[in-house]
Amino acid sequence: MPTVRARRVKTSATPQLLLETAGEVFAAVGFEGASGRDICERAGVSSAAINYYFGGIEGLHEAVVAEAIERVVGLAPVLDLIGSGDAAEQRLISLFQFLVETALENAGAAGWPMKVLTQEALRTSDHLDALRDSHLVPQLRIVRALLAEFMELPEDHGAVTDACVAYLSVSIMLHMADHKALESAFPPRPHGDQTKQAVVGHLTEFMLGGVKRLADLAKSHQDAASGPPDK
Repeated sequence: MPTVRARRVKTSATPQLLLETAGEVFAAVGFEGASGRDICERAGVSSAAINYYFGGIEGLHEAVVAEAIERVVGLAPVLDLIGSGDAAEQRLISLFQFLVETALENAGAAGWPMKVLTQEALRTSDHLDALRDSHLVPQLRIVRALLAEFMELPEDHGAVTDACVAYLSVSIMLHMADHKALESAFPPRPHGDQTKQAVVGHLTEFMLGGVKRLADLAKSHQDAASGPPDK
């Protein structure tokens, strides 16, 4: 049976407003630099709202970290894409494009989830430790298995690990990047879906070419190590 607090959260828009506001505040000043009063003032809600819905700022912090994990590395969409029944290459492309598009959509003020997770990774965080085991580690294993299938290499092969890092680094960079700085440093591009599709397409080709090259190098090294066939 749902708790009283769970029913409160489910039936009110205020908790989501507090989550969004707290996420932005934690991303800007860290958990230690944040105050419940400031979060409530920014959200335009009663100063008692955090205690009412989350049991205190610690509970709000835990909820923000959980929300950040779900947005950045939500497991359900990944499982849907991986289990589509398509060929390994198509599943690899679909998952990559989903990750990149999610990162692009979360740029700017909406990009607080990755900033919060980065801060949590640099401090002792029981919240992140528990969520890492339940969300991040299973995701990494899924991606590793998919890359191993596509590369036709064992999952524990070093080239598969390197491919995982390269595969995921693009979306992580897009989550964390200062997009205003990127726009200042590089020639301007028109905004809109067409430009976004072009960016996703270019990054997909970059990823696919790199993973294929890593697989080819690993196989050539295996062939060289095995030596010429016996006569």
